[in-house]
Amino acid sequence: METPPTPTPPTRTAETHWVFLRALGFVHLWAFGSLWAQIQGLVGPEGIRPAQETLARAADYLSEHGESPWRVMPTLAWFTGAGAAALHLLCGGGVLAALALTFNRLSTVALGALFVLYLSLFHIGAEFTRYQWDLLLLEVTFAALLYSPRFPHSVWLPRLVLFKLMFSSGVVKVASGDPTWHGLTALDYHYWTQPIPHFGGWLAWQAPGHALSCVLMFGVELVVPFLIFVRPAWAFWPFAGLLGVMGATGNYGFFHVLSAALCVTLLPDSTWRRWLRDRVQVPAPAAPRRWLAALHALPLAWLMSLSLLHLGMLGQRRDPPNPTRAALATAYDTLIGPLDAWQVESSYGLFATMTTRRDEIQVEGSSDGGQTWRPYRFAFKPNDAGDLPAPALFHMPRLDWQMWFAALGTCRRNEWFLLFQRRLLEGSKPVLGLLAESPFPPDAPPKLIRSRVEHFTFAASARDGFWSVTPGPDYCPTLSIDQFRAR
Repeated sequence: METPPTPTPPTRTAETHWVFLRALGFVHLWAFGSLWAQIQGLVGPEGIRPAQETLARAADYLSEHGESPWRVMPTLAWFTGAGAAALHLLCGGGVLAALALTFNRLSTVALGALFVLYLSLFHIGAEFTRYQWDLLLLEVTFAALLYSPRFPHSVWLPRLVLFKLMFSSGVVKVASGDPTWHGLTALDYHYWTQPIPHFGGWLAWQAPGHALSCVLMFGVELVVPFLIFVRPAWAFWPFAGLLGVMGATGNYGFFHVLSAALCVTLLPDSTWRRWLRDRVQVPAPAAPRRWLAALHALPLAWLMSLSLLHLGMLGQRRDPPNPTRAALATAYDTLIGPLDAWQVESSYGLFATMTTRRDEIQVEGSSDGGQTWRPYRFAFKPNDAGDLPAPALFHMPRLDWQMWFAALGTCRRNEWFLLFQRRLLEGSKPVLGLLAESPFPPDAPPKLIRSRVEHFTFAASARDGFWSVTPGPDYCPTLSIDQFRAR
């Protein structure tokens, strides 16, 4: 009796897509969870910059100019409002959708919900949700909606996002003309001037070979990305190594984990099948009809064109005017049109110029007319010479990050910081909840508040503390609640 032939396994399986979506669900779980823990203190009714006020100002402006609120500022808050309950609803809905995606339940519906919910929070979060990883999370989530194992070519969409992220990060450093990057001395400063350093950064700063590390980083950011187009799997480990070092030496919330999720798409199904060891059975996708494949190719081509135009503008100066850049920008604006506010495509480029000094804003209150000043302590940014917090893992402490940005500017140019001080004078519980320690209870806030700058540098030895601290000037003048009420 003739033995029947062994069936050939399907060549198009979905392991890569399956792992990518599970990883993206995990990232969303932590992104929404982290934001949920802070949302009331940041933009709640008693928060630093209430989303209700942001929404009201936007409505007045858009009505005056005859613009559609949903087109210019797409957020569900137009329907739900932006009060405390609505913010809980948006964040809680995001956590539930992230759990559904993580556990492979209604994945397409969950992806759509995650994109709309995060976009809604993005638009009402003011400066607290304007980081590059917020933009990246929105773009990756939208790309995931179009990425399907039924359309093998769609894997190039998340790969192109990864290429743009990595390559742009290298190009902006070169194009900026920053002497520390050109002289390979940037990492002499980076570990202690980055927004929220931790113990791993202090150890890395102590180690030799910073110039060699810069060379390797440029290799990963400027050369390795091109492997994506010829040998995608070869790019996986260099990218994973860079992202691992990034997470081990600094606090970047979910950014490096999200970037690692993009790296998942570089490995073939066979690799994931071998690593999963049949613990997960992922069925082979059915081949789509030709008309559906052609229809699916249209949004892919549109998004890829936007990314390529962004890449074409890299390194080209705005001033003096560059005709090529102007033509590319015009083409980009034409393609993105009314969907610009949906953040489906963005540009990236971390640390284009290296900060070579670290200024920390110390906030203090007084209840006795300025005779005694007591400091507020932040949860993750350095507070004093002996303070070097542990890694925040996937948590993104957005107030601490904004404090770093505020120290790069002035009090007058950071309106949110003035609002923050007002909330401290009012004893706002949600805002105090963003801090590690408040010297004043909510029912007995200080009468005066002041802020001053101190200069921090890493100490060569931890014997007397991790930092060397020297006093600097005042940041804002001393303020009272009456001065705010009189405005």
